[in-house]
Amino acid sequence: MKNITLTIFILALHFSYMPGQKLSIGLGFEVNQTRFRQNAPNIEALFSNPHKAGFGISAHGSASLKICKKWIIHLKPGLSILRTNSSITSSKNASFTNLSFDIGYYLGKKVHLNTGIEYSYLVRLISTFQGRSGDFTFFANNRHFINPTASISYDIDRNLCVHLRFIYFLKDLFNSGALDNDGNVVGPVMVYPYTIGIGVTFNFEIFKPK
Repeated sequence: MKNITLTIFILALHFSYMPGQKLSIGLGFEVNQTRFRQNAPNIEALFSNPHKAGFGISAHGSASLKICKKWIIHLKPGLSILRTNSSITSSKNASFTNLSFDIGYYLGKKVHLNTGIEYSYLVRLISTFQGRSGDFTFFANNRHFINPTASISYDIDRNLCVHLRFIYFLKDLFNSGALDNDGNVVGPVMVYPYTIGIGVTFNFEIFKPK
């Protein structure tokens, strides 16, 4: 992970010396909604997902380098909380530290599409059922994740940007229960999160070559 960060930093320094570039740093916040998809290859009966979408929050720093009029790259370290709700099985509250790298393409002067990857480390997983909560981190199937991301951003002005972002977890987070056609809880099933977030970033230009 250190090698990836160092490589990105060196590339940013290289591009910063090219004419017409612009380097900004920023601070952002996001409200997200997380849902789960489930996989249970050992269960033959049809089952449904009892988990409902939950709302979480995240905060991130950012370093953005606009390479030219059409291309921009972003490096964003951050913290996030993902939540889901369920009255059948336990609700979940997952806390992560994140580092994302995106490449964006401007469709016009203000709108840009971004795609990239995000490394996430599970700090804590809290499980809540019938009003009782407990630390479920030890039972997580994975704690390290590298997930693809996609987003669309709109630059309100040079200091303010809003975005809509999608994150898709490639590895399962934990095992849970599901419902069969008769409403009975079956399991275990592997749970894979996916998240949609709406956020805002405040940017401050620190370097712009003449």
